[in-house]
Amino acid sequence: RDYALQERENQPPAVAGAALRTALGDGGDYIAAAVSAAAIGIDLEPRTPRPALRRLQHLLLNPEEPPDSLDDDALLQRWVIKEALIKRDHGSALPETLAAIRVHPAQTIADADVRVWTTAGFHLAVAPAGVADVELEEFNAETQRTRETVQRGDAEDAEERREEP
Repeated sequence: RDYALQERENQPPAVAGAALRTALGDGGDYIAAAVSAAAIGIDLEPRTPRPALRRLQHLLLNPEEPPDSLDDDALLQRWVIKEALIKRDHGSALPETLAAIRVHPAQTIADADVRVWTTAGFHLAVAPAGVADVELEEFNAETQRTRETVQRGDAEDAEERREEP
């Protein structure tokens, strides 16, 4: 079925005549879009060197993680995770918002609040609200999946964990 999109200022497009939500993300030569019956956020960033992220690590690390505990690529992945969640909640990436989001491994994919896919070219994060499954279309099969859960204000100690499907 085809749906018409309505442009909205400073928001993702609305789906005309349907109770669907949209999210958009782009980075470099890549673009990502998501459609859901519930709120959804998406972010995409090419895996290129980002030395400036080192200056923002205090906003990306959990309070219990020491400075320089993540390499530049892991900091970029953390940025993508937090941005997807912020977009889902229609928030702003203000420093206090970024710092308040804690990223911990999920026990199962179903428990994850944010799903992350990593390829040689980019990190993609999708943050669905109340939706158990995320289906990817036209997506590279070489992708590795990272399970993460994002919890606001949770200071439990956890390490990042990556798992291939």
